[in-house]
Amino acid sequence: DARLLSLFANQAAAAIETARLHKEALEKERIERELELAANIQRQILPRDLPSVPGLQIAARNVPTRQVGGDYFDFFPLSGGRLAFLVADVSGKGVPAALLVSTVHAAVHLQIEDARTIPELVARIDRHLYRYAVTRKFLTAFFGMLDPEAGTLRYVSAGHNPALLRRASGDVEHLKATGVPMGMFPNSTWREEVLSMEK
Repeated sequence: DARLLSLFANQAAAAIETARLHKEALEKERIERELELAANIQRQILPRDLPSVPGLQIAARNVPTRQVGGDYFDFFPLSGGRLAFLVADVSGKGVPAALLVSTVHAAVHLQIEDARTIPELVARIDRHLYRYAVTRKFLTAFFGMLDPEAGTLRYVSAGHNPALLRRASGDVEHLKATGVPMGMFPNSTWREEVLSMEK
């Protein structure tokens, strides 16, 4: 009887383990499907076509470390041939960072028409993040506005790594941060810098 009971117990244990592994595989498959959907959504918010501005060559690429991540760029053609652009990086990786990128994308697109200056736009997005981003993550960003006709680049760097400006002479300028990252402190301010751009 003991030997028969042991055989039944072994069979039952194998069946239970198989069922547990099957359940885990189904859950993993569900998570993978959701991550793939999130990755598709994140790809959709990145610009599909790069803007065409006479006198400029524009290139951009985003390769996330994981399926989704916190890196983001965007372009905003403005009146008078001007071009605004954004390069941003959310702290952390994965789904929480990707969710904050979606929030930033929506906030920038809603606010850019009404903001009179780049610091005002950054401050509006910062207030939105500070109020509503429950993850308490922060965002570094470089906002630039090229005016090819005036030959200027206006920018605000919210705690972002220095952007590199390579001059025709071969000299490289480091465009350092003009304020803190967004979403960290209430009532932060940012300074706008203006550079002359040669042909």
